[in-house]
Amino acid sequence: MTGVNRKDRHTTRQMRPTLISAADLQVNWHKKKIVGKNLHIIFSKEILGEDKEVKEKFILNFESEITAFINSIVESYQAWLKYDALIGSDRRRAFVAAFLFNAITNLSASMKMLITGYTIPSGNLVRQT
Repeated sequence: MTGVNRKDRHTTRQMRPTLISAADLQVNWHKKKIVGKNLHIIFSKEILGEDKEVKEKFILNFESEITAFINSIVESYQAWLKYDALIGSDRRRAFVAAFLFNAITNLSASMKMLITGYTIPSGNLVRQT
């Protein structure tokens, strides 16, 4: 594992990141003394990283459902494009188009979160649709 270079006043030293997952941080945050760069590393990995193993297992087990979802989203988006082209200056239709677009993007983001293992945020987002 590589350390994080940290410049102190006169010396450079290696700091080893704490081996802790974001889930462990969420459950046990009050029991751990995690500060500075270590927190930055944990949250960077959680936000920027991807759990390929979880995603691959999900895709393996639900490939047909994912394909059906993608096909439905594509159909929805194509229907939205046709509807959006007919809005003109009708303000009510513009609101409907905005809600439809929001539903399509929320459902797509929710499915992505579900596939990557974030079941609770996925459910929260789909309920906003």
